[in-house]
Amino acid sequence: MLITVMASCSSTSTSKTITTSTTTPALTLSSIAVTPNMPANLAVGFTTQFTATATYSNGSTADITPQVNWVSSDASVATISSAGIVTGIAVGNTNITATLSGKTSPVVTLGIVPTPALSSIAVTPTIPDKLGVGDTQLFVATGTYADGSTADITSKVTWASSDVNIATISSVGLATAVAIGNTNITAALSGVTSPVISLTVVAFTLSSVEIVPATPAYLAVDLTEKFTATAIYSDGSTADITSKVTWVSSASNVATISSSGLATGIGEGSTDITATLSGKTSPAAKLTVAILSSIAVSPAAPGNLTVGSVQRFVAVGTFSDGVVSMITSPVTWISSDTNIANISSDGIATGIAAGSTDIAVTVSGLNSAAVSLTVVTTSTTTSP
Repeated sequence: MLITVMASCSSTSTSKTITTSTTTPALTLSSIAVTPNMPANLAVGFTTQFTATATYSNGSTADITPQVNWVSSDASVATISSAGIVTGIAVGNTNITATLSGKTSPVVTLGIVPTPALSSIAVTPTIPDKLGVGDTQLFVATGTYADGSTADITSKVTWASSDVNIATISSVGLATAVAIGNTNITAALSGVTSPVISLTVVAFTLSSVEIVPATPAYLAVDLTEKFTATAIYSDGSTADITSKVTWVSSASNVATISSSGLATGIGEGSTDITATLSGKTSPAAKLTVAILSSIAVSPAAPGNLTVGSVQRFVAVGTFSDGVVSMITSPVTWISSDTNIANISSDGIATGIAAGSTDIAVTVSGLNSAAVSLTVVTTSTTTSP
């Protein structure tokens, strides 16, 4: 690094170049650890996840699971993916290692054992919503084995619909309504068949779509707001269709919204959030996004809390345009002394022991002023 120093006196000036060197030691990979390092036996056809953690020359650590080169010493016994997921292939033992930048983890030995006998299959939902023609329903199959273990076997079972003219079902458990009527859904594997699930397809049509909240609170930049969508059908029935609708934000530079209805504040302004299904679009929910200026805890002066009782706190934000609104998520609640009172992620404080603690909240990098909470023991009165 070169630094030039100028000095002047009267009408003359001089300059001198001072050369200094700043050396930052290069960060190098010291070792790799694989977890679990003593894994339980894995059954043939089942999977388990391994994780690789790097330790560097400065003592820091990092998860490098997707970066390492995973190796199973005997791929005929078990294979391992680039994400560290091992699949049991045949009975035996294999050694699992992870390598990166010339460093290899200690060997982890994994035993593959015979698959326990399948005892039963459960299909959910057991009472599915009625479907309109063209609607879909995803079923999940869970296997219970002779050793008491369970596993998601949705993609392994053979799905069947007793009347494919009423509804079909795919290899991943997705049923599609074809015509009005009833059909039975089952899942089978290794000679075991699930109980029958009755699926009804009816003649109702989608009347309208509604979203909640219809009048959302202010949203801060980088924070999120969860929307849900409900279908109202011609027979008066309703259903949660949050994951089925097409979500739209009219101004994606103000807020985006995911396929699951999670809106994220991007920049200041207003946007209309809508949900559409089968040609029906919900009324727009106007979402305003602003810069969060400050955050406070309410109530600011809570009464005494008795041991075992609870006190609900809320985070109240003041925005750049002066609007004050409650902030729901994501917020971090803090109790300075959890031996006196702890506080849950949704702001509910529980008295643990007599004393005082400070309650504060953090939102998007802003910290509130602390609110003092006093916890007292329950007083008793003795009758004369």
